[in-house]
Amino acid sequence: NGHLEVHPEIAWRLNQILAHLYPSAIPSEFRTAPKRKAKVKEYTLMERPLPFAVLELLRRMRSVNTRGGQGRSGLKVTPKTQNPHSLEFDYGEKDKHALAEAERVLSAIGGAKNGEGISSWWEFDYHPGEVINLVCISGCIPDAKSHQFYPTPERLAKKVIEFASEGAEATMNWLEPSAGTGGIADYVPDDARLQCYEVSKLHVAVLEAKGFTRTGPRSVECLDFIKLASEYKGGGYNRIVMNPPFDQGRWLAHVDAAAAVTAKHSRIVAILPEGAPKRLQLPGFALQWHGPYSNEFAGTSISVMILVADKQ
Repeated sequence: NGHLEVHPEIAWRLNQILAHLYPSAIPSEFRTAPKRKAKVKEYTLMERPLPFAVLELLRRMRSVNTRGGQGRSGLKVTPKTQNPHSLEFDYGEKDKHALAEAERVLSAIGGAKNGEGISSWWEFDYHPGEVINLVCISGCIPDAKSHQFYPTPERLAKKVIEFASEGAEATMNWLEPSAGTGGIADYVPDDARLQCYEVSKLHVAVLEAKGFTRTGPRSVECLDFIKLASEYKGGGYNRIVMNPPFDQGRWLAHVDAAAAVTAKHSRIVAILPEGAPKRLQLPGFALQWHGPYSNEFAGTSISVMILVADKQ
């Protein structure tokens, strides 16, 4: 006896021929083309190397005095801030280009600049030491263009949570599938069970520094949500909130992926490009659009809409 393995794309065509010769011998399910599994599109995510001068500035940052006290001259020193997670650059002359790049890095990991010149400092809502160490060790940060990382402004993030919270119950499962550094996740109600996915290891480190863990009521995993959704077999999420990447139609892929992991009577709230209402079709969902919101994102003049999609 000989055993031959026939490719599925050829097998059903051969079965069509056999069925023509022997009509009752080949069941109909073997005479139709097999369903093709949708191919997950790959996107190139790049890291941007930082100059050594920038890394040295970051490495030498120091904590800001938050207690005050007495200076070297004997005069009383008034603390600049009460924020315990504040940092400032070390003393000495600094190259203006290296300084500007270092400040962009601090802003990208969630820092907020206060003051001007030599009296400036950076405040965080988490302890940034481990995150800055990770940047210095790797020598890189995620490339903003390839990652499409544009942190969600506070006003838009609160709008998203406001829409998502309508009718929400404490037992519901929430998802932020492209969490970044927590621009939206930070405002999810404390009593909600929240799962975050994020593709950048550095951004995951920021979320972990904010208190997210690998397991528990507020958890984070470093993975590509699009790939996960293509093979998802879980029970589904009740609330999905997101500001997905826009470039190369990635926003559309993220919305489709979000729809694939929803539970019954769930809601998706997403920040999308202004032209999204003309392109998006989401069978089984009732769609509402809010906006446009213009000039909300730092460094861009893009206008966006907020989608509220209720699963029927």
